[in-house]
Amino acid sequence: MENTIRTKQFTSTSTFDESDNTLIAKISSDSPDRYNEIVTAKGGDFTAFQKNPVVLLNHDSKGLPIAKALWIKSNDNNIISKLKFAETALGQEVAKLYKDGFMSAFSIGFLPKEIEINESEQLVYKNWELLEYSAVTVPANSESLALAYKSVKTPELKEIFEKEIEKNEQKEKVIKFEQKLQEFENNYTMNFEIVEKRIEELFKLLEIKEKEKNTEEVKNIKQRIENLTAKIL
Repeated sequence: MENTIRTKQFTSTSTFDESDNTLIAKISSDSPDRYNEIVTAKGGDFTAFQKNPVVLLNHDSKGLPIAKALWIKSNDNNIISKLKFAETALGQEVAKLYKDGFMSAFSIGFLPKEIEINESEQLVYKNWELLEYSAVTVPANSESLALAYKSVKTPELKEIFEKEIEKNEQKEKVIKFEQKLQEFENNYTMNFEIVEKRIEELFKLLEIKEKEKNTEEVKNIKQRIENLTAKIL
């Protein structure tokens, strides 16, 4: 795992300065991420990054940078950086999206050097090397993404937001699907055909969660399938 490149997203608080097109933002923190992992701020090595301090969009190393980091530093709990947006159409559109509040997240790409498990059984990256950090489009919901999409003009950003809208709509469908399944399991009537159909739907949901590598959800869904199966046997 130490040689595997990892990423961590962080919804940031930031200050935009229109006079010089710069942004000072927290780009990471010691708080656990959605995988319950912790990347320690004090453990970051920025030496290599500072030699080429480009800021990417959605970790796209094949695309042109949208900004450069003027400086980066860490304190006990946070990593803070000041970035200047590029004077390109894409760079300026991303800058406007941050200024107007449509984008508010960053993600670091890093190489783990030292890892441990803490008392809460969380994976902790004690020492790591920063490879790059990116402005990222993290959707809150489809409506906010749609509003952001209306404001962009460059083809690159339009394509990115279209993909995010599609992913988010699919995610919301899965959530509604899960809610319907749970409601049925809590209030079902004993009917073999209906129960059998719900078990089939749970297997579909299981396949989605296995692709997402969501171990906890996979375990939960398997238990639900087992419970329903027991009711009709």
